[in-house]
Amino acid sequence: MSLNYPQLYALGIRNTFLSYSMFLFTIIEGVFAAIIVYFIPYCVMQHAVLPNGRGLADHKTFGVVVASVLTIAVTLRVSNLSVFVCVKS
Repeated sequence: MSLNYPQLYALGIRNTFLSYSMFLFTIIEGVFAAIIVYFIPYCVMQHAVLPNGRGLADHKTFGVVVASVLTIAVTLRVSNLSVFVCVKS
């Protein structure tokens, strides 16, 4: 298969995705995204109160909100990938 489509492996040969700078960028981007996914819901829900006077900041609700935001963030990240490999036959 690799001999039939050598253009599929050109990025790996040039170390486009395996360079040290790309690795550091990916780590920094992941930490930044994790901070945003955690602290934005935390700050929003920290003093949230329902109309009946009960607090909204319990662990279950916070976990559902963070999981939902994470699912949306991952879906958006995967849908915006900049490199798509097309095999022409």
